[in-house]
Amino acid sequence: MHGASDEQPPIIGRSMMTKKKKKKKKKEFEGHIRASKDNWVNALASLRQMASEYGASRSAYNTAIHACARSNRVTEALQTMKDMRELNMTPSLASYNNVMNACSRTNQWQTANKLLETMQSDGVLPDIVTMNTVISAYGRDGQWEAALELLESMPSHGIKPDVITINAAISACEKVGQWKEALQLLESLPNRDMKPDVVTMSAVIGACGKGGQSEKALQMLESMPSLGLKPNIITINAAMSACSKCGQWEKALVLLESLPEIGLKPDTHLMSAAITACGKGGQCKKALELFESMPGLGLEPNVITMNAAISACEKGGQWKKALQLLKMMLDLGMKPDIITINTVISACSKHGQWEIALALLELLPRVGLKPETILLNTAISACGRAEQWEPALGLLESMPGFGLKPDVVTMSAAISACGNASQWERAITLFESMPDLGIKPNVITINATIGACEKVGQWKKALQLLESMPGLGLRPNHITMRAAIRACEKGGQWEKAHRLLESTPGLGLDPMLSHVT
Repeated sequence: MHGASDEQPPIIGRSMMTKKKKKKKKKEFEGHIRASKDNWVNALASLRQMASEYGASRSAYNTAIHACARSNRVTEALQTMKDMRELNMTPSLASYNNVMNACSRTNQWQTANKLLETMQSDGVLPDIVTMNTVISAYGRDGQWEAALELLESMPSHGIKPDVITINAAISACEKVGQWKEALQLLESLPNRDMKPDVVTMSAVIGACGKGGQSEKALQMLESMPSLGLKPNIITINAAMSACSKCGQWEKALVLLESLPEIGLKPDTHLMSAAITACGKGGQCKKALELFESMPGLGLEPNVITMNAAISACEKGGQWKKALQLLKMMLDLGMKPDIITINTVISACSKHGQWEIALALLELLPRVGLKPETILLNTAISACGRAEQWEPALGLLESMPGFGLKPDVVTMSAAISACGNASQWERAITLFESMPDLGIKPNVITINATIGACEKVGQWKKALQLLESMPGLGLRPNHITMRAAIRACEKGGQWEKAHRLLESTPGLGLDPMLSHVT
């Protein structure tokens, strides 16, 4: 007979104690996972430990999925959802919506679309949040057709679109400038018993702007007071971008002047767009005045602003000012990008400053940039304008060393450089090398090559090139014909020149051979 101290608690009692302890531990783990909503690593670590020691609950899995989604860890969230299914647990509607939202934020529309299909096969019915989130995911990647298709399918799911849905669909159209579809969605609102809000109008204005419809964009802006809506800075930025795209500098300045009336102040983005509008409109002076006014408005230029001001200088022939602005960027510790350097090279190119253009290429490593084809093309053009064919060909030959391949623009620029310097044979060699490089000539290439022949009166080669155009799928334009006619003229082939001139009445060529009878 054993003593009282040797007695063991009943089996049932031990079991109840174990269950209570287990339940308490699981609640502690669930608390840890909830507390880790902003730390997905900790959330998953707690979930895994809980699963291995006590078995994780559906609630714990859903909470961990939410933590992953908050941090845009889509892959980890999807794996956790897969783990749930293997345990015969179905992720919640909230989990699906959270992960879809993360997909939207990270431009993974295909994953969001797949999740929409998966949730329905899991028997989880989508709601308005689901649809709005997936439409937004489509929109962020410019999948406007898929966005509109999903919008139209919503009634079949028993879900009525709301203003957020329509705004998401309009934003999808706005992303790629589908202004007609954006306007149709706006016009459909009364039939849906809805009214537009500021987000709606901003997206429609943006769509019109990106679609090159600046007048419609401004009309939408002007209609807002009649709808009881007050534009915000996003709306004004959308309208300003519309003016910028079309070079509507006067309207851009009117927009700027209207800001105090609606209680708004310009921001850097707005000023950049206004500077761009002035630059595209050929108003370099006004663009620079806007740029120089920014410190007084408490605004600091960014790279986009600097590029807009430099572009205005390039278009206005102010190459020295463009260089000054680049120097200002470097002095401010601002890192220029490829657009910056390319625009400054272009500004120098137009005024024969080929040596400065080449020096700018040498600046690239200092600012953490690598040569790109577009930069070398612009620099080759700079050399070509100055009849510096040797540096131009040197740049062409340097491209493989940078891991770059020439394109049709490169070859056209190099051929022009040779042609301008009367190096017609080199121009022909470059032209004839294009098939081996896998580059198909375009009309500009042909014109540059015929122009090289024209400069030295190589009329036979010029006519051969002209005759080769149909086989290349190209049609001559007035530049082609003028160069071919002049090549014949310089080669003393007056009759051939006359025949060419008479064969092209539709090209609007003026009689150029006044000495030919």
